[in-house]
Amino acid sequence: MHTFWRIFYTVLFLATAIPVAAQTYTANNGHVYFLSEAFIQNIEAHSVKLGGALRLEDRTFAFSIPIESFKFERALMQEHFNESYLESEKYPRATFTGKLLDSTNFSIPGTYPVTAVGKLTIHGVSQERTIHGVIVSDKNRLTLEALFPVKISNHNIRIPRLLFETIAETVQVKVNMTLRTKE
Repeated sequence: MHTFWRIFYTVLFLATAIPVAAQTYTANNGHVYFLSEAFIQNIEAHSVKLGGALRLEDRTFAFSIPIESFKFERALMQEHFNESYLESEKYPRATFTGKLLDSTNFSIPGTYPVTAVGKLTIHGVSQERTIHGVIVSDKNRLTLEALFPVKISNHNIRIPRLLFETIAETVQVKVNMTLRTKE
């Protein structure tokens, strides 16, 4: 089954088929920023289309973002990103699915360090990842922040030799999203 549909059905299941006793937090407008710091130039892009769900009962999560939703400073950068590097028509989404390792009680307001373990899928290639972040809880809302590196060669993203000094081998990704419970 296509990755997008697996994620879609997982998120749909998490958001609708869970008993009332299980708390599920969802979001559809999380912010993702990435920065490629290279010798010749920095390349950065933003998207506010990160969606997903976190089910507290079993600590599972599923997040997904449309690749074409990333916006660049220059239209040509965006075109190359979608057509040549990420091939967004062939691989339309990036996903991260897995589980939180921490047993924090998020119903108590506070700031908590968290560790997520799961599969990060970009450009059709899944990699097992451990990502550290912070969750701020205020009872009905969880704000998630994380900063982590992505090595582009781990996801079979090919950069022409001529552009090695323009595009970094490792891209820094920053995520910020607010998840809410259904009331």
